[in-house]
Amino acid sequence: MISEIGRTEIRIWTLNKDRLRLVEETSFASERLERDLEGWLAKNPDLLGRELLVIGRQVRTTSGPLDLLAVDELGALYVIELKRSMLPREVVAQALDYAAWLNSTSREEVIRIAEDYLKAPFDKTFQAKFGVQTPEITPQNHKIIIVGTGLDAGAERPVGYLSQRPSVQINAILFRYVKVPGAELLVRTLLVPEALSPSTKSHRPPPSKLLDEAKSRGVGTLVGSLRTLSSAGGALAEADEYVSEYASRAYGGSFRNWRADRSGTYRMVFGITVTSYWGAKSSEVDVWVRPREMNQVTGLPGKKIWDTFARFNVVEDKTRDNRLVIRLRNEKEANAFVKTLKKMFDVKAGS
Repeated sequence: MISEIGRTEIRIWTLNKDRLRLVEETSFASERLERDLEGWLAKNPDLLGRELLVIGRQVRTTSGPLDLLAVDELGALYVIELKRSMLPREVVAQALDYAAWLNSTSREEVIRIAEDYLKAPFDKTFQAKFGVQTPEITPQNHKIIIVGTGLDAGAERPVGYLSQRPSVQINAILFRYVKVPGAELLVRTLLVPEALSPSTKSHRPPPSKLLDEAKSRGVGTLVGSLRTLSSAGGALAEADEYVSEYASRAYGGSFRNWRADRSGTYRMVFGITVTSYWGAKSSEVDVWVRPREMNQVTGLPGKKIWDTFARFNVVEDKTRDNRLVIRLRNEKEANAFVKTLKKMFDVKAGS
């Protein structure tokens, strides 16, 4: 059945001895309060159609309390706003305000929020949940989900429009609560089918694709030199590698590198960008270093780490976001960077 505003509505019938009986909907407003739905989603965020880890609830923002903040396996953050009834136009603006707040905050603030809520280290909780290394957490990499029991036309139009813009990933998820003899049912509807919305799962690219990109930019040799710290680069056996490498779509295409700290938790310590994301010329390669993780892995003090990397061509110092971007202009500089990392990592080994 098509509703008055053009959306497909779901109806439920019980079947008993070939006799159908329409199940009447019971609204959340009368039977279940908003906090019930919020509690269900906090404990079972997979109700939203993807595997998520909730890292914040009633998060303080400059626009008021955000109902839920979550993260997926790939490191994308989710702004989740709930209403117990029909979603009005205003809820779209409210959700966009929360997203704007998140966009302007730092990775450290997100991790602080997560650890306050989880009462545990973020990295360990993430790895226990998803079984993979913790990816780069970037506040600007986020999606918006608004949740309710219905959607009026004033909200449906902007959500439908924004969902088709690659720069704004937003969807509305509607739940219906119904009672049948001996059971309660929760029915979910997505305003924008996942197949029609921008991709919600950005799979890791194959290393060969990143290497092809590096070669097309004329930096294949430089990238090859930087990858010699990992067995994936072909220069070391797995038992002798300094870091574990993963291909990623971060910054247009990157090789991310992890190393275990003293507790055995893997930390993403640096990345190799094969694109010109930060403005590198066709003969240059940008790498980014995470000083906090380098400290956790090597035990070197922060000033020592900064002084070490300051010898290179630092093109972006985002101390607030725990990132230094270094531009390597030739193979000599690339080899010097690798040698510097080996020396820093060997400090932990006691050599």
